[in-house]
Amino acid sequence: MINIPNPSSGIKLLLLLISLLFAFFLTVWTSNDFLRYTEIVNRSNGLDFLSYYEIGRYEVGSSFIFWFVGQFPSPNVGLLLIIFISLYIKQCIFSRHLHYATLAFIAYVLIFAHILDANQIRAALASCFILYALLIEPRKNYTYLLLALIGMIFHYSAIFILCLYLSRRPITALIILVISSYLYIDILSNFEFARIYILELKGHANLTSSFFLIQCIISITGFTIWNKLTITQKRGLLFSSIGVVVYLIFNDTPMIAHRVRELSMLGIFPLLFYEKQKLTYVNLIWIMCVIYFITYSLFKIFKEFLLVYFL
Repeated sequence: MINIPNPSSGIKLLLLLISLLFAFFLTVWTSNDFLRYTEIVNRSNGLDFLSYYEIGRYEVGSSFIFWFVGQFPSPNVGLLLIIFISLYIKQCIFSRHLHYATLAFIAYVLIFAHILDANQIRAALASCFILYALLIEPRKNYTYLLLALIGMIFHYSAIFILCLYLSRRPITALIILVISSYLYIDILSNFEFARIYILELKGHANLTSSFFLIQCIISITGFTIWNKLTITQKRGLLFSSIGVVVYLIFNDTPMIAHRVRELSMLGIFPLLFYEKQKLTYVNLIWIMCVIYFITYSLFKIFKEFLLVYFL
C-alpha cells in the first residue's frame, strides 16, 4: 500500500498560497482568456443586472458574478478573487474526500489551473460541483440532479453530472450519451449558447492529441479492472470515458469536443487519489498518465510564456 500522511493546517495554507501565486502568474502572463473576461466585466459599467444579462450570452450565475465584479473599483482584482475562491473550494473538497488530498491538489493546480481557473472561469466554477459530485456518496435520489442544476447556473457542462446516476451501468450510460449527443446539435442549435459553441470554431478535433490518447488509455485500462474498483472510482472512470466518447462524436465540432474532454479529465481524481493504492500495473499506468499530464502542462505554460515575452 502507498500511504501518505495528511498534512498539517499550516502546510495546507502554504500550499494554497503557493497555488494562488501560481494562478496569479497564469492569469497575468499566460492566460488567453483573462483579458477577454476583463472586457466582459467592463461591459457592466452603468448597467443594472437585468440589462447586463440581456446583452450577454452567459449563464445566469456567471453573468451575475461578472456583473457583481464589474462594480469593483478594479474588476481584475474581482476576477482574481473568483479564481482564488475556486481553488480554495477545490482544496477543501480534496481535503475532505481524498486519501491523497495534497497530491491531488498539486496535480489539479499543475494540470487544470491553466486550462480552467486561469482561462475558463465559468467552467472552473462548475467544476467545483462536478468534483463534489464525483467524490461524495449521494444520500438522496435528487442529489446529482440538484448539483447539476446548480452547476449549470455557472456553466452548462455541469449537465454531465447526471451521467453519474448510471455509475454502476457504464455501458448504458455511454449508449444514452451517444444517442443524446447525435440529437444535441439539431435540438440545441435553436439556443444562442449552443450556436456559439457550434459555429465559433470550425474544423476537426485532433484525434492524435496526446491528452486524448492518454485519456483513452486510462479508460481502457480502467474497464479491464472494473469489478475491482470502488463505486467512487467507477464514477471517475465513467466521467473520464464520457470525455473520450464526446471527443469522438463531436470531432467535427472541436469547441465542444475539447471543452468536454478537458473537463472530463477530472475523473482521474477519484480514480487515483480516492483511497490507498496498491502498486498494480493499472495504477502504475495511471500514475504515469498523470505525470505526463503534469509534464506536458508545465511545458505548454513555459512555452507560452517564452512566446509572449521573449520570442
